[in-house]
Amino acid sequence: MGHRVKVRFGEEWVDGEELQFEPLKESWNEYRCSDGSYVKLKVVVSKITRLERQNPQGGAHLFNLILQRRCCNSAPAGGHTLGWPWN
Repeated sequence: MGHRVKVRFGEEWVDGEELQFEPLKESWNEYRCSDGSYVKLKVVVSKITRLERQNPQGGAHLFNLILQRRCCNSAPAGGHTLGWPWN
């Protein structure tokens, strides 16, 4: 069993349980902009809480996620596009 917590859900506080988890895959989303720059974005989950509240349309448990965003970008220089800075 995980740690019991209260989580803000709309206008009220709902009981929940913090769950342990293991990331199976964390992928980058990659975008090329019209000015030749690139943007990479990754969303990383840092906490998962299963709420006592259930979805009224199907009855499945609702989850609260704490997320972190990671972003990297590369701007064009000298009229040409640079590669990803981490390549």
